[in-house]
Amino acid sequence: MKRCLEMSEVQDEILPKMKDTESHINLMDNREVVMQEKVAKRAKLYDSIVTIVVGPKERSYIIHKGILCKHATYFEAALSEGFLESKTMIIHLDEEDPKIFDIFINWLYVRKIVPDDASVTDMSWQTKAELYIFADRRGCSALKSDTIDLMIEHALDNGNSMPPYALPSNPVVCHIWENTPASSPLRRLMVDVYAYLVVLTDAETSPGSLPHSFLRDVLAKYFELTSERVNIQQDFGGPGFAESYHETVSPKPNKSQK
Repeated sequence: MKRCLEMSEVQDEILPKMKDTESHINLMDNREVVMQEKVAKRAKLYDSIVTIVVGPKERSYIIHKGILCKHATYFEAALSEGFLESKTMIIHLDEEDPKIFDIFINWLYVRKIVPDDASVTDMSWQTKAELYIFADRRGCSALKSDTIDLMIEHALDNGNSMPPYALPSNPVVCHIWENTPASSPLRRLMVDVYAYLVVLTDAETSPGSLPHSFLRDVLAKYFELTSERVNIQQDFGGPGFAESYHETVSPKPNKSQK
């Protein structure tokens, strides 16, 4: 009887430890599976390459298919089954500017926007606008958001300078209006940048050939800002300001969900 009690006590002491050990092993196994899945997923980004031929002079770029398709829906669609490009692994972009594509490629691999010319410390409003338009045309939402952030930094950095340096030029605004839809976040940003900086710095700008819809929206925003309903200093570039111009992108469904 005494021996049975001793065995029972030993079991009571050992069994919980065995269960804890088993749980720990299962946890480690699950972590290993997750790690393997992450490694496999990342490796897939670099498992094949495509050739992108850009501009009228046909400059060729060799890019990893996985990373290209991950960040740009245009290329994902073009390289899907049923299209010629998915067999040849060659895509022609005759109308694109290689200088803008250089910036895109660099961003694609390092997720940072830098000038295509190493001797240039900052990008012009024109280059930023063209980069955004390229990203919009090619379905690259993350690059659009990063370009928006860079534009806002540009406006803030130059906000204390003598106008009109902080403001995009009239040709830049016209170029944006000619190449974006009415609902474009970039259009809204241009309107807000003009309105905010005119209020904050007393900037003067000539309407010139600016689009009528742009001038109308700037005027409406100006009256909104001067109606004392908005704390301009805190609002312009404050928390959540840049994010209000970012697109919300729904996550892609898993294959098992399709």
